[in-house]
Amino acid sequence: QTSRENLCRPRAHEESLREQCAVLKVRLHQNENEETAVLEEAVSEHLEALGSSEVALAERVRKSRAEELDAKRLAETLQNRIVDLSGDCGALLLGSAVDEQRVDVEASDIRAALVAGLPHGHP
Repeated sequence: QTSRENLCRPRAHEESLREQCAVLKVRLHQNENEETAVLEEAVSEHLEALGSSEVALAERVRKSRAEELDAKRLAETLQNRIVDLSGDCGALLLGSAVDEQRVDVEASDIRAALVAGLPHGHP
């Protein structure tokens, strides 16, 4: 019986090792499935966060474009206003010069009329 026991022991041990291997394979498979699920969940969360960020960034781009368009319109309006004011200033300067010439002509006419009204040889 001892030789039989000696033969059975290694077989029993081998069988025990096979059972342990089977249990370990099952655990390994479970761990792989759990890891896959955790990774899929993490990826899903990151995708959701990226989607939210993309939406927020798209909105910021839209607002920035609208602000840029408003700024361009304002700049154009101000440029037109500057042109108008430059024209007004030019007209005022021209009018002022014409007025000065008219005053000079009137003063010259008045002087000539006064000189003509004085006796000849009057200083």
